[in-house]
Amino acid sequence: MKKVILLVFLIISSYQLFAQDSVYYVILTSQKLKGEYYTEDGIYRHKMKEVSDEEKKPSIFFHIVSPDRRIFETFYHAEYDVEKLKAFRAKRTLGFDGRIISPEEISVSPEEIMDIKEVPLSFLDTVTLIDLDKEFPTMTYESAKARLEPLRGKKIYLIDRNDIKGKKATLIGVKYITSRPCVLPAELL
Repeated sequence: MKKVILLVFLIISSYQLFAQDSVYYVILTSQKLKGEYYTEDGIYRHKMKEVSDEEKKPSIFFHIVSPDRRIFETFYHAEYDVEKLKAFRAKRTLGFDGRIISPEEISVSPEEIMDIKEVPLSFLDTVTLIDLDKEFPTMTYESAKARLEPLRGKKIYLIDRNDIKGKKATLIGVKYITSRPCVLPAELL
């Protein structure tokens, strides 16, 4: 009996340790884009005006940009209507036997569940933060890619310092979606 209790305790402890490691927290201070193009270094927040059929509200993009260093990294937030997302994917997916798959057969991955929640500001002292305000100024294209690429497919919460109000911080569930060189239009070069 003692062995069973010990085994259960070890499994629960391992699960909690794994769960803590599988969530990443990125903190930054965003700014609004001045003009039409990303011509200056910065961390920009862009909220879409339209809503797709699968979304409950407009999506939000966070772009980390440096034209001179060729950095263009993107985090994306969308609040999906899961049933509509499954139906959308089912229309475009064929099973191995060539039949159209039903929405019930489609899965939504955990990183696609991007919630927004408020937490006490003290919560930020209990987690490891990737502080892009500190790291971004010295990043090269290669170091930005090396730092952020491992976040692809992981559960990520982004904290925009502009959203910290009083003793509350807002955690925005995001996906890391882009690592590509920043290229300006020819007329801006």
